[in-house]
Amino acid sequence: MGLASGMSFAEAAKIANHAGGIVVMKKGTASVTAAELTASIAENNDPAVANHAK
Repeated sequence: MGLASGMSFAEAAKIANHAGGIVVMKKGTASVTAAELTASIAENNDPAVANHAK
């Protein structure tokens, strides 16, 4: 989705890594909400993707 939104490969990979990190901490089959993803990016102060997560 990141690439389709105009992100570079590096930006899309960073967002995917944030999402993957959230999912592996959940029990069973899980998904990531937009709020969780935005919070993860903000908490980790990742300026490379912060503008795209708004």
